[in-house]
Amino acid sequence: MFSRASSRGQFGMEESSYSIQTQGAAGLGSSSLRQTSANTDSKKNLQLETAIRFAKEESLRLGHKFVGSEQLLIGILRQDKAVAAMVLNSLGVSTDKARREMKNIIGYGAGIGEIVEEDLHSTLLFRRIVETAFEIARRFRADEVRTEHILLGVIANERGVALRILEVLNVDLNRLLFLINEVDK
Repeated sequence: MFSRASSRGQFGMEESSYSIQTQGAAGLGSSSLRQTSANTDSKKNLQLETAIRFAKEESLRLGHKFVGSEQLLIGILRQDKAVAAMVLNSLGVSTDKARREMKNIIGYGAGIGEIVEEDLHSTLLFRRIVETAFEIARRFRADEVRTEHILLGVIANERGVALRILEVLNVDLNRLLFLINEVDK
């Protein structure tokens, strides 16, 4: 699941690398966001539901018909009292910076002001991230899927615009994983 490998580096300092191991992440079914939302228990997964709601708002704001990893990252960051947002903020990643990079990478869609929530569809990667977040929460024996589980799902899937945003903002993923692990102890 979430493991740490250590070794002594060039200067005798401990160097760590982190990995997240999950079982396969098949799609959650229909590409509709209604299906994704139906797979969550709102009472138990408030942070996940909030991240998805914020992600939808970001897609509509930019005029896109899809919700992907990048919008989900913004959905995590907008929950500023949640663990993942606090950890990301401590590494210099703010909602505004992530939004700016998202706009630089994917731009605006053609449907600004025309698309409604019912038109939105989740990307395959979005669905895999959500499924991975559920798996990570189970492995951590958490009662709910929290923002840190979603963020770990973003990293575990090893691709996508959200990961690119973190790279552009010079986030050290090993440090990010270390900080999340420290908070979850």
